[in-house]
Amino acid sequence: MILARTRENACNPRENDLKREARQQQILNAIKSQLVTFHTFFHLPWAAWDAPGVVQTDMGALSLMQLFLASEIGGSAPVSLLHEQGSTYNGEDVLIPSAANVRSQVRKFLTGS
Repeated sequence: MILARTRENACNPRENDLKREARQQQILNAIKSQLVTFHTFFHLPWAAWDAPGVVQTDMGALSLMQLFLASEIGGSAPVSLLHEQGSTYNGEDVLIPSAANVRSQVRKFLTGS
C-alpha cells in the first residue's frame, strides 16, 4: 500500500502522479494474478471469514462471487494512461488530457479494441 500511495519519490524526484498511476495499475494486476492460485484457493475459507472485517461493502456473497468471477474471466488490463499536458489553473499545476485522446480511450473501452 505504501508503494501504491507514494506521491513524492525521494529516490526518483522526476517521478510524478502519472508514474504513480501506472504503478497502481501494475500493483492491482499483480494482486489479481495471485487470486487464482492453489495457495489462495486453499485459504479461501479463512479469507472469506476475515473479509468482512477488512472490506466494507453492501454487496452480498453472491454479488461478490460474481464480481470475482467476472474479474477472472476478463483478464488483466494493460497499463493505460491518458496523455496529459501540464498547465496551471488558479495558480495550481494541473494536467489536462486532450479531448481527442479521451474520446479514443472511451471508444477503446466501449468496443474492446
